[in-house]
Amino acid sequence: DYRVLFEPTDTTSYAGYSTTKNYLILYMLDDVKEQLKFYKIGEGGGPFELVGGDEGGTIRSASASGIDPKESDLFWLTTSSYTEPSTLNLADAGKCGDEGGDYIVKKLKSLPDMYDSSDL
Repeated sequence: DYRVLFEPTDTTSYAGYSTTKNYLILYMLDDVKEQLKFYKIGEGGGPFELVGGDEGGTIRSASASGIDPKESDLFWLTTSSYTEPSTLNLADAGKCGDEGGDYIVKKLKSLPDMYDSSDL
């Protein structure tokens, strides 16, 4: 039995996906704002349940990649935007459904700022 997890609209498009041990991470663009949506994978690979994700999205580029998708829900999250340099984060898909929903565990590295973007 098939279930549609994403269907494009006039303002949305599919951007990619990644997996961890228990989650499918779907990234999409909505009015040029990238959003991550987290789906919990059911027992035996069976139905996906949306458990959270970014609210509203931001204008950025994002890439998620499971660290060890057979053993862990941890993943590398790389982001960049016009006002923030490329940044590598350690993230946990399992924290997406938690109170507050902040799945980023730790900022690991970032390129240096090229200009002062504090007022932008």
